Amino acid sequence: MKTFNLILIGISLLVFSGYFLFCYKRWGILKSISQSYFQLAQNEKWLFTFFMWTIALPLMIVGHTFLSVMAGVFLCYTGAAGDTKDDKASENVHVIGATGAIILGYSFLMHLSVNLKSVPLFVITLVCILASLFMYWEKTKNHTTWIEGIAYYAFVTGLLIKII
Repeated sequence: MKTFNLILIGISLLVFSGYFLFCYKRWGILKSISQSYFQLAQNEKWLFTFFMWTIALPLMIVGHTFLSVMAGVFLCYTGAAGDTKDDKASENVHVIGATGAIILGYSFLMHLSVNLKSVPLFVITLVCILASLFMYWEKTKNHTTWIEGIAYYAFVTGLLIKII
């Protein structure tokens, strides 16, 4: 089971990092990862949904807790509601999905750090949360992209600590 979980995390990491690099090479650092949906050609828009679901599903399976599964579900909502320009309902689902995934992901990490009695994981999670809040409050350029990336890599770090 440990090997299977590591493979799933590896797939998620490869897809996230690959998509991020793909976007960076094409358009530079975007305002948010979701902005890539609007940059993609019409026949490529499916890539965004595929990306979101491919990073979410392995994390849901490996995390195997209510908080980790719900974080993944919220990521899936975000991926399903990519086109937010002309549809207020889709925009709401998208924003709630992205925000909810980040909050639930960090909640999962805090819960995991307490259950494992892991001070390093607790500190990593706290630093990531504080860094994200600082970037948000200071309106750091492209802060949403950085907040999303930090949250994702923190979540994966927590899963690796959990299974290793």
